[in-house]
Amino acid sequence: MRHYAPLPSSRELARLLGLSRNTVSAAANRFLARRWYTIIMGQVQQNEELSLQLRALGGAGFGRDFSQSNTRLVSGFGGLVVTRERFTGEPAESSVEATAGGTVDFFSPRNEDFTFSNDVVSYYNLGGRGRVRLELQSALRHKFLKDFYWSVNGFESFDSAPPQNQKGNDAGISITLGWSF
Repeated sequence: MRHYAPLPSSRELARLLGLSRNTVSAAANRFLARRWYTIIMGQVQQNEELSLQLRALGGAGFGRDFSQSNTRLVSGFGGLVVTRERFTGEPAESSVEATAGGTVDFFSPRNEDFTFSNDVVSYYNLGGRGRVRLELQSALRHKFLKDFYWSVNGFESFDSAPPQNQKGNDAGISITLGWSF
């Protein structure tokens, strides 16, 4: 009789591989005339691959939906954010950054729908350091059997001036099988 060890949980696997990456984002839009809107955004991040213990940011800006139909959305925004970061072995730092970003989404308006989403946000440090950060997320999602879906997700985090001896980018792909209710 063979005995098999139980599979590690996702948290244990991340700890074993050293791949912990967590992001929580929230944004609220207030629509104005002619497809313009105001935006308030906030985000908290942690990324062991980049030695980022904590990054918290909050800010506001203006955006515009350039193209919107029942199969696509193309939108862009710009604004200012205040960022507080702490990297491993470095003191915490605060900065003001200009931000610009956009969304390009394609979707099919059927029961078995496909969605292809792309979001990019760039941050430009206004403190004279010449630092640029870029966050990119893409996802292809297919809904089937009413409430089930599969998706392929990709991300890229880039920092043009990370702390000394730290990585400047982190990228990855994940595959998800899920149920929405």
